[in-house]
Amino acid sequence: MSGPKSPSAQAQQAIKDKVPDPPKNIFEAAERGAVGFITRAVERAIEFNINIRDKYQRTALHWAAEAGQVEAAECLLDYGVEALATECNGRTAIHLAARSGHCNVLRLLLDSRPAAEQEQLVNQPDFFGLTPVFLALQRGEDARNAFALLMDRGGRYNQQTPGGRSFLNGNEFKDPADHPVKA
Repeated sequence: MSGPKSPSAQAQQAIKDKVPDPPKNIFEAAERGAVGFITRAVERAIEFNINIRDKYQRTALHWAAEAGQVEAAECLLDYGVEALATECNGRTAIHLAARSGHCNVLRLLLDSRPAAEQEQLVNQPDFFGLTPVFLALQRGEDARNAFALLMDRGGRYNQQTPGGRSFLNGNEFKDPADHPVKA
């Protein structure tokens, strides 16, 4: 009597293809929502810098916020990540969550703050003069709920981009941060 047959090489490859590679760093873990990886990285290190920055000066919270990874964002906040850190374009995680339309992340980042501070944060301009409110408005239907949430938190907007060009003049406004300057 023979034992169970080993899977064919093709079947082994199919199994391997379905298993994603583990994250390479905390930024990738935050973007994927890999809370276990974040926890292990922080707890296994003697002195882990939760506010470490990538080449765009983003923290892992920026990546989690933009990807809508609420549990990862919550984990990072529990470990003390700087919630209002700005990246190379002067954007906070609130800007990135608003631009991506992630209401649950916005609630996480705003709910614990007093109303006056929430109003300040949703209207905080980046280095291009763009606010989280404007970034959600720019995104259109994809971020309608995020825009409404930001307006409920004291958001203000007008129909002008910082350069004075009309947002609704038939030419869609392009976010300057989507085209970083090559150094």
